[in-house]
Amino acid sequence: REHPKTLRRYEQEPAQLSSYLRLWALANALRLAAGLIPGTALRDTVQRQPVELLFLLVALAFMCPSRPLVAGVALAARVATNAAKGPWMGNSQLWATLMDFALLCEVVRAARAAKKLWAPLTASEEAGGGAGCAG
Repeated sequence: REHPKTLRRYEQEPAQLSSYLRLWALANALRLAAGLIPGTALRDTVQRQPVELLFLLVALAFMCPSRPLVAGVALAARVATNAAKGPWMGNSQLWATLMDFALLCEVVRAARAAKKLWAPLTASEEAGGGAGCAG
């Protein structure tokens, strides 16, 4: 049995999955914004995407990263829009899409393990398991 002080300290540790999702959302918002600048290589592929919807979903994921439904929908939208680029997807975009898919798998795993879809996950629920797509 854990000592109460140890348990309290563990529950107060930052949620690593939520922290990573915030960084992911910020990076994707910057990538979308950079794609709207004339003369960038991303402009052609970003123009054909629902940019306003993607910005909204990414912003919601930044604000509510511990809610599996919010984070999952944003991740799924990014995976879908990147995959829709097909053969015009760059090598770095392919790896980013695969990483986004792996992150989506981890969000789904954590949500299923905690039996939560809308309610925020706690730090211990986010950390529990970590099996990702393989689990």
